[in-house]
Parts: sequence; structure tokens; C-alpha cells
Amino acid sequence: MFSNLSPGTLGISTPSIDALIDLAARHGFVGVDLELRHIPTVAAARDAAARLADRKLRWGLFWMPADFAVCSDEKYSEGLDRLQRLLPIVQAAGGTRTYNHIWPGSDSLAFEENFAFHVRRLTPVARMLSDYGVSYGLEFLGPEHMRTEKRHPFIYSLTGVRQLIDSLPGNVGVVLDMFHWYSGGGTLEEVLALGDGRRSSTSTPMTAEWASLAPSSTTFNAQCRWPRRHRCLRPDAGPAPAQLCRPIIAEPFRPEIDRLRALPPDAVAAEAASLLGRLLVLA
Repeated sequence: MFSNLSPGTLGISTPSIDALIDLAARHGFVGVDLELRHIPTVAAARDAAARLADRKLRWGLFWMPADFAVCSDEKYSEGLDRLQRLLPIVQAAGGTRTYNHIWPGSDSLAFEENFAFHVRRLTPVARMLSDYGVSYGLEFLGPEHMRTEKRHPFIYSLTGVRQLIDSLPGNVGVVLDMFHWYSGGGTLEEVLALGDGRRSSTSTPMTAEWASLAPSSTTFNAQCRWPRRHRCLRPDAGPAPAQLCRPIIAEPFRPEIDRLRALPPDAVAAEAASLLGRLLVLA
């Protein structure tokens, strides 16, 4: 597990991949997200990989061009085409991790039908990523308000997403968002059952972990019902239970993210590094 700077989750904007790498190195991160908007060509990707190595960092995640599990058929096809064009750049840079969300409900598909739909949709994506040596993480979403706003419930727990992963190619793993694990009623036993991170008949690999803090006065029942905006970085908050993973990423939501966007990138990176440092001590 290593601390990873993810500018997209923190409201940080940098003018170049070099500036982003330098920001991560300055604040003691071990990894930094592979921001493909700054890397338009294979040659630029090789330059970015050299810069990363110079600063003794590693890549975290790169972001997918589509939400492949729920987008329209047209967006799905466009996303696959876009992904196919991006993957040579990802490979040249040395990127190895990406992810998509698994949404916890559907208005049109009952559970079994939705499960089969996800397998059909995600299998080609996973195979395409595998051809370029990329691990594909799936993130489940746990809060009660997200589970009940749709007509048909779907996967919202670590146990549920592991069942889906077992039906997909071997490069698929879990993205464990500690907020969603906690608010969905997850247990430490579930996390320990992931094993050592290598896929086997009893364990599931982990691709990344998202971290945040809950306000210290929050009860479990309130946290299950609250919108996702109650996620922060500041030390006056108390931790939602946390352990484990590969790159670990700080992910606050509103109103916290609005406060962070008003700060200089160095101030935001310092806060995120402080949070992740405290969690890594506990892991």
C-alpha cells in the first residue's frame, strides 16, 4: 500500500504532468495518478515515465473514458474506441491500474438481469485492459440513500462485488472505498477475506483504496443515511474504520471539496499527505 496523489479527487489542477509529479514528490507521496489529458502521445508518455522514475515515484490510477457499467450503448462503443486509442499511451507511460463504479441499483433491471448485463459489458473492457497489462478495479457504493433511490437494488457491498469479480477475467479486482465499505455495513472480516491481494479461489486482488474522514460526532446509522458530501481530510474529524490496499487515495466531497478548491495546490497536497500518513500508520 502506498500514498497516492489523485488531483481529480482533490480539486487540484496542474498545467502539466511534470508539475503534477513535482507536486507529489514535494509532499512525500509515493505515487501519483496518470493524468492522460497531459499526455497526448506515446512519446510524451515515455517522457512522463522518465520524469516519474527521476522523482522515484510510481503511477496510481488512470481514469476511464466511460462509465462502462451503466452508460448507453452508444457511449459504451465510443468509450471502447477511446480506450483502445489510449492504452498504447498508458503502456508507454507504465500505467497499470484503472477502475469503474458499480452502481447499487437500477430502475429497469432486476438483480439477476443486471448482474448478467454487467458481466457482458465489463468482460470486453477487462480483456482489452489485460492485453496491455492493466488491472481493472471495480468500486461498489454503499450508502443507504444510494441503494434505495432506484427501483431494483444491486451490488453495494464487498461481498457482492467479489461475486461479480469471480465472473470476470482474472485482471479484475476491488477498489475499496472505505466510506462505502463502512456505510454499507461492511466488516473487517470481509476485508481480511481478500487475502494477500493475489487472485485465488479464496481471495480477490485489490486495485486501489479511497480514504476520507467522517465528522467525529457521526453515528454509524447517520453515516449510512448521509449524502456522500460528509467526507473530509481535516484532523478534527474521526476516522471511518480503515485498513488495506494498493495505492491509497484521499477523496473528500462537498462541502469539503469546495474549501480545498479555494486553496493553492501545495496546501491541498499537504492536507492529503497528512491524512494518508495517519492511515498508513494504522494499516
